Amino acid sequence: MREDIELDEPIQMEIPIFSNESFLARRLFVPSVLPYDEAAKGQCVPLSVNINAYITHTTQIVEVIGSSTQQGIRGSRSTAALKRKIPEESLKLVDWEKIYLHLVEYKQEKQFHNLIFDIQTLKTIMEPSQELYGLTVMAESEVKPTSLEAVTRLEELVITLLCKYISKFYLIIQKQWSGNRVRLKTLDEDNANFTDWSVYIPRDEAQELEQQIQNLIESGEIYGPNVTELPNAYNDRHLYQPLLVTTNANDSWQTTPLALEESEKLFVKDLRRYVRDQREALLAEKEVFLLRNQSRGKGIGFYQNEGFYPDFILWITEGAKQRIVFIEPHGMVHDTVNEHNEKITLFKRLRTLSYERFRGNHVQMDSFIISKTDFPILRRREGMDRQEFAEKWHILFHTEVDPTYLSPIFQDSDRDVLS
Repeated sequence: MREDIELDEPIQMEIPIFSNESFLARRLFVPSVLPYDEAAKGQCVPLSVNINAYITHTTQIVEVIGSSTQQGIRGSRSTAALKRKIPEESLKLVDWEKIYLHLVEYKQEKQFHNLIFDIQTLKTIMEPSQELYGLTVMAESEVKPTSLEAVTRLEELVITLLCKYISKFYLIIQKQWSGNRVRLKTLDEDNANFTDWSVYIPRDEAQELEQQIQNLIESGEIYGPNVTELPNAYNDRHLYQPLLVTTNANDSWQTTPLALEESEKLFVKDLRRYVRDQREALLAEKEVFLLRNQSRGKGIGFYQNEGFYPDFILWITEGAKQRIVFIEPHGMVHDTVNEHNEKITLFKRLRTLSYERFRGNHVQMDSFIISKTDFPILRRREGMDRQEFAEKWHILFHTEVDPTYLSPIFQDSDRDVLS
């Protein structure tokens, strides 16, 4: 039996990356901070009322389908728009001891080890007068239960709201703590973003490709722009080569780290075109460098417990000045465009941090979302044009023929920082 399993196992190939030493010699900076959960041990944080931790929630319609012996659950968003608070009379009906124990378990699961709270604190947060949450329900009975079953559902709703609030509250604590401890480090090859590729190819495909790929590695061709045997998003401004890509031709392969998906590949290629087109114009006195940012454990991340690691880091340098831009190709179908979306508003935090901490280093940090969701869809939903999305929210939209949609990335957002 073991022999059959081994025959099915893919062939593993190691593809070493080739770092651009001249780019690394430019002394590019990256932000660095000791993770909060490692450095803040023993510093207890009491849960409290904080209007900045305001959260929103919309309930779902849940239906049980099928027979009593073979059932499934189907959920869909409520079509109702009843904006409600949970009345104090209803909050008196729930089992607060049960809610408290659920939240202690949630705290441990999320590793909020130094967060402390009691039942009275939870009750205070849920008081309607505190205005700490926005709730949309499908029926009045969800907040005014008339049966034991409805009370149980209300308890689950309270737990959901408090979990969201605790997560947002703790995130604020982390940001306040880390904001004063961010330092700039010079990027070098010891940075965990520089990691070799492991490629796993099914045996029936590997028999033909294995030697071809090995020849490409030995000849150095794999690090150039014209490789067809191994899909690659080549960009001569990237800090290492190759940048492997997932395509229909190699979707049976697996890679570590994950190969670039389509939206990431498009950005890399569009950026190459933009830099080439603007070399004698907007970028005449600037240099541009790109680095693929790895995920949790290796890359540079924000909002530790929510795991936001933007896909790319872009440097725009001019003399001693550096503009460090975190870029995330990201689907926006399920994202609300507002001040409560931490991924979208990351740029505001980075701008403030740059101005307060790094003016003396002539460093400015910023971030942009490149929407994988088509512009007409978001325009209908949000009622904004491309310019407003770009200027107000730093959301850009890919266009097939013209890479100038990337122009806002190259505009100094705070000239006081860079002057």
